[in-house]
Amino acid sequence: MTEALETPDPDHRKFIVDVLGAIGTPAARDVLIKRLDDPDRNVGAAVAEALGRIAGPEAIVSLKRRLAAPDTDLIQRVYILDALASSRTRLSYEEVSPWIGQPVFERQVLALLGLCEDPRAFEPLLAGLTATARKTREVAVKALARRVTDLTDVQVRRIREVLEELRGVHPIIELILDYRQLSKIKSTYIDALPALINHKTGRVHTCLLYT
Repeated sequence: MTEALETPDPDHRKFIVDVLGAIGTPAARDVLIKRLDDPDRNVGAAVAEALGRIAGPEAIVSLKRRLAAPDTDLIQRVYILDALASSRTRLSYEEVSPWIGQPVFERQVLALLGLCEDPRAFEPLLAGLTATARKTREVAVKALARRVTDLTDVQVRRIREVLEELRGVHPIIELILDYRQLSKIKSTYIDALPALINHKTGRVHTCLLYT
């Protein structure tokens, strides 16, 4: 099958790439990695997509290398970013930042920022909530939902202001708003109650303090 990839027919090469991606073995992965530099843009994109499905450290390293290469085709770069996002690869903010603000990469970048723990990822994600395209807004909502437990109170207030205006765009928005409200009630009251139990009576008692 490796020899078949040397055919000058790009359609034939793409078919072989799709087959190798479906096989998904380490041997198939190694062959695909060598084809990331295929001169045909569609074949290169298919290789990126196949490697994203296979995933694994070797595939991810190769995808990241090709993503950063200055001669990488625009279409292949879209597929690489999509492959990294679909495989839940955690990229650093520095690795994602070159593609922030470029509309063609918007959805893929937002998905990757949702996996990024860097606090600088918050602003682009917040901006994604007001994107023109509905699917882009949905990606931003899901990405922020992954980070919901790490958000500061200020960030939560800013998100809430935007989300209140977007109610109905996606069911997860309602869930996020409900989650934050319920988690605050839980942390303020329910989680605090055990520490207030009287060890002698096993109950919580009122205490009146006069000043």
